[in-house]
Amino acid sequence: IASGEFAPADASATWSAADNLYVSAATFAGFLGRLLAGSLPPDVETDRRTIQFDMTQMFCGRPAFAEVCPKAIGFGLSGIIFQYENDTVLWQGGGDKGEKAIALYVPEKNLALVIFTNGVNGARLFSPIASVFYDNPDYIEFLRIQGEQG
Repeated sequence: IASGEFAPADASATWSAADNLYVSAATFAGFLGRLLAGSLPPDVETDRRTIQFDMTQMFCGRPAFAEVCPKAIGFGLSGIIFQYENDTVLWQGGGDKGEKAIALYVPEKNLALVIFTNGVNGARLFSPIASVFYDNPDYIEFLRIQGEQG
């Protein structure tokens, strides 16, 4: 909340697969660690890394993102997939009133990163933090642009 007041949890009476996941950074990092360790059957892992709904044209047609566009981008089974020349980013993100979070998994680099922030402008922290761990200028620029847009 912009005023700096505490924002209570927004418990919903109905379920949603894409909203209101309450988890600690450590728990979510552990989940990603298990994915890195190869806990999924090979056919499921292949499906998870496959774009199920392509958004490349829609995404790359936006002026803000055109120059940092991956080869392909779209929804996969576990979030948004960014397919670059040499690696793939499996991404999830979200936020509500005063918190923002992302999780990214780059199988080719054996890299998983979870960033939770507590602040209205928390998304602005994603790019500088991710750049320490992941050397992909286009993806880092995507995070920077996204952070500026709120």
